[in-house]
Amino acid sequence: MGLAFNGNTLGGTPAEAGTFNFTVTAQDTNGCTGSQAYTLVVNPAVITLPATSLASGLFNTPYSAAITPASGGTAPYTYALAAGALPAGINVTPATGALAGTTTAVGTFNFSLSATDSSTGTGPYSSTRAYTLVINAAVPGAPTIGAATPGNGQATIAFTAPASNG
Repeated sequence: MGLAFNGNTLGGTPAEAGTFNFTVTAQDTNGCTGSQAYTLVVNPAVITLPATSLASGLFNTPYSAAITPASGGTAPYTYALAAGALPAGINVTPATGALAGTTTAVGTFNFSLSATDSSTGTGPYSSTRAYTLVINAAVPGAPTIGAATPGNGQATIAFTAPASNG
């Protein structure tokens, strides 16, 4: 349970939630004893997964974003996609909740991540938070102007369209 008596004080950090029954027996210097039954209720941990604003990304471009870490309960936490869908090519890092990868889809993606703690006993405990990630189409590069010959009124302009703009 993570708690222990030190003299006449019960202390420590509970390692799990639940209801725990115990009896304390005391003996005085004359050898007389007395006992009392107790019930200790340890409430479940509350995991908090704070909101994080995610920067938008560009199609076919590496993307990475960190989320604000979870707190409460027992670390370490494990992060996972709980609902919705991430853009194709983006994955969740289980140890940190970070998003990373190279996007291969354009659009607005609504999803939820969960953070689960390492509690034992009646745990583990978790929390879920909704996020939105926008992946924009890639903007074609600007044309380049080649050599111009003074006096002839002509210039060469080269432009290569991207293979795909999403």
